Amino acid sequence: MTILEKMSRDLGLSEKYILSKINRSYIFYSKHFTYNKRGKKREVYEPSAELKLFQTWVNKNILVHYPVSIYATAYEDETSIRKNAYRHKDSSYILHTDIRHFFESITFKQVSEIFRNDYSEEDIQTILKIVMLNGKVPTGSITAPRIANRVMYDFDEELVDELSKIQKVIYTRYADDIVISSEEYIREDILQKIIELLKKYGFECNKDKTYYANKRCRRNITGVVLDNNHDSISIGWRRYKDLKLKIYKYLKYGDGNKESIRGELAFLKGINGNKYLAIKNHYKDMDLNGDIF
Repeated sequence: MTILEKMSRDLGLSEKYILSKINRSYIFYSKHFTYNKRGKKREVYEPSAELKLFQTWVNKNILVHYPVSIYATAYEDETSIRKNAYRHKDSSYILHTDIRHFFESITFKQVSEIFRNDYSEEDIQTILKIVMLNGKVPTGSITAPRIANRVMYDFDEELVDELSKIQKVIYTRYADDIVISSEEYIREDILQKIIELLKKYGFECNKDKTYYANKRCRRNITGVVLDNNHDSISIGWRRYKDLKLKIYKYLKYGDGNKESIRGELAFLKGINGNKYLAIKNHYKDMDLNGDIF
């Protein structure tokens, strides 16, 4: 049974209907822009409801069967931004770097190779029509994160092997964020090896987002702060204080964005449940309509 036949059976849609959508999938994306903290614009392609349905099917029925390295800490079951940072909490030294234009750099060939040994050419083409846009992995698609992790499997494994020959370190990759930590000062050739291996796999190191940190300064890993005194993790006292102020202003004067505040609270809850409960208990009597909590 082909992938198209399986999708038709599972989704209760005709093969003709599915083909009519995936053969012209490029018209079923809407483009919009998001902005990072630096104000830099980023293109995001959101698939239509039909494409989301097909991509979700691919995630659950195809991609789930392919390996992901234990060093990948985003987008998979039992991974989280908290767990990514937690692995490094006991280290004294940190190196952070970033993969430039991560999703956009993943090639048609790299995605094809994931399935090469398991599916016919016809099935591979069906998958690619569902998950690719103009030969690229579209940022914003349902399948993009899990495809990226599977494309990076060999990179993750080879990098750990190569770094072990240089120095004892801890490595994690949260999507395009690469973090190296160690109890000892991180040698310069660690970064050089990362740059070299990224190039081998068709990626580029983002030197603008590359930095070193130690316990003499504030250590931040993908928005999570490593406490220099207690070897624990938090969102940082300044961010915690700002969040409390935002909540007070919203509940007292209606000033602020409710969804933004709830998003920050969800992040806090995922990082430090005790701090979340402290805020909730402090402000719950003001939240008469349940807008925030």
